[in-house]
Amino acid sequence: MPQATYTADGGHYRVGGVGFDPGDTKTIDEELASYLDDHRDFEVESGDSDRDPDVGESNSAASEAFAGEGFSESDWLANDYQDRAEAVTAGNLDDSLDAVEAVETSDTVLEAVDDRRAELAED
Repeated sequence: MPQATYTADGGHYRVGGVGFDPGDTKTIDEELASYLDDHRDFEVESGDSDRDPDVGESNSAASEAFAGEGFSESDWLANDYQDRAEAVTAGNLDDSLDAVEAVETSDTVLEAVDDRRAELAED
């Protein structure tokens, strides 16, 4: 996955559901990387393109980041932020919402965590 670094001197910048503060480096999808590559306030580095961008497969991979020996921050963040948000919304990670929140870099996913907690509280 590509990564973008916000190089501006000040101010919060939000684009494509991802919030950046000065100096932040975040993993982003290819479409957002292409968009940010044209902006002077961002440095974009290409990521590993070996991964199939199929959403269903990615969502499954996002859910599987918690399988086995425990939570893997790098495996979780290697997935697209939209796939991570879908995995949270689907309820696949209800037992791990605290871990997701602790490492998450995407405002979209953090909002999904808050929404999921509210749904669980209603039940």
